[in-house]
Amino acid sequence: MNRAIAPEINTIKAVNLVFPQRLTLTDEVDLFWIDDVSDETVKIDFIWEAGSKYQPKPLVASFCNQLLFSGNSDISSMQIAEEIDGLGGFLSHEQNYDHAGFSLFGLNHQIEQIFEIASNAFNSVMFPNEEVNKLREIKQKQFELNLEKVNVRARRDFIRKTFGLNHPYGQIADKEDFDRINQKDIEKFYKDLYKTKPFIFLVGKVNDSFINQLKMWVVKFTAEKPIINFGKINQSKGQFYTEKTDALQTAIRIGRPLINKKHADYFKFLVLNTILGGYFGSRLMSNIREDKGYTYGIGSGVAVLEEAAYFFISTEVAKEKREETIKEIFFEINKLKTELISEQELGRVKNYMLGELLRNSDGAIAMMEKFKNIYFNDLKESFYTDFIKTINSCTAEQLKTLSNKYLNDADFTIVGYG
Repeated sequence: MNRAIAPEINTIKAVNLVFPQRLTLTDEVDLFWIDDVSDETVKIDFIWEAGSKYQPKPLVASFCNQLLFSGNSDISSMQIAEEIDGLGGFLSHEQNYDHAGFSLFGLNHQIEQIFEIASNAFNSVMFPNEEVNKLREIKQKQFELNLEKVNVRARRDFIRKTFGLNHPYGQIADKEDFDRINQKDIEKFYKDLYKTKPFIFLVGKVNDSFINQLKMWVVKFTAEKPIINFGKINQSKGQFYTEKTDALQTAIRIGRPLINKKHADYFKFLVLNTILGGYFGSRLMSNIREDKGYTYGIGSGVAVLEEAAYFFISTEVAKEKREETIKEIFFEINKLKTELISEQELGRVKNYMLGELLRNSDGAIAMMEKFKNIYFNDLKESFYTDFIKTINSCTAEQLKTLSNKYLNDADFTIVGYG
């Protein structure tokens, strides 16, 4: 083998995605199921439209989700956890802006018993005050510690200024909100949001008895799904800096609202983002970390929510390097607007992106995550096939046009903290 000769790069043309079968549990609830697995493990996700955008005040959604298995007068949270653990099961929570719920893991010969314990605990939860207070104490201490971190403060300021304080995505909890949360708020949120029909996603080999068990459970959900009216995004453009006298570093966040996954430019913008700051070999990393030595790491990304999306760049640098770093970031942005990307760099980024897609599509659980992305964002089943086609066909001229369309200096919010 001649190690002086680079290996040939093979262009990825397709990814073989396996979509779940759809079973009707009731007239309103479907089960999405992938049973083509090679072992006895089972993962089942129960998801509701109960994210933070639905909460009447800060922290209610996260507290409710974390306390779904907090017990009642007959059984404690510790006993619930021990019973599930004793069967080789595991339970995890999930909550974001749009959705919330929980996942159960176990072996297929134990999953019925695991689900019976979890579903009974979920149905009968009373959110005991002692559990609420215990969680409040833990979360408040974590919150206070996090507020000492400049990157956390910059991220909070950036989100508020990107969406506006009156937009559900722009509402961020403050210290005093921990004192306002109470059992009644949590219980009402549970009754209003977690009694609606769930979305259910199952990976693993299970028998008909378990499917019937799910059918018997979901008929109990009758509440109407929530409706929320979103106002317009009220972005604050420009530069906003907050000094922290004892900080050694400044956290920087730069970004703007962006297109979502249905937009014709979305896939090509992902290529543009990867070139700018989306992987270790990106231009921002090469310039600001490798060449200038201003930071240990810098990156850019695209965050897509159900009702909005945004592009962001984030890093932490020495306080005295803040202005130079921002100058270099916009230097790299403006190069994309004025110079064509070389075919060599574009080819390298395309193969990196398609390789990441392959890596992140390995296994049934990963396949289900890909399907959930399609399902919750109301995308075409050809989404990933279209992604591959667009990445392979994307040109340097198209990316230069996109840079001038979406990366104008005047459209950015620039936040610095530290």
